Amino acid sequence: MLSQKDGCFQAYFIIVKIFKHSYHLTYN
Repeated sequence: MLSQKDGCFQAYFIIVKIFKHSYHLTYN
């Protein structure tokens, strides 16, 4: 249960990282 929650948080941070990267590319 703990590892599953940790995996969700990792996926969330990866999505945020990609989103910020895309934002930089679009508005740079």
